[in-house]
Amino acid sequence: MADVWKSQPRKFCKFCECWIADNKVSVQFHENGRRHKENVDKRVREARERAGVSVVQFPLLISKL
Repeated sequence: MADVWKSQPRKFCKFCECWIADNKVSVQFHENGRRHKENVDKRVREARERAGVSVVQFPLLISKL
């Protein structure tokens, strides 16, 4: 008897706007990739700019927490 086809679970990366296989190896490979790291840095930088926090002030704010 033939096995029933079942799709593999997928995970959506908000930063890169792409789908990846939802398993540990694929997720780690994607998150360690250059493109993903650049996209995360870009989003963090944009969030800081929207909040009006300069790069110099940011470490001071973190140290106060």
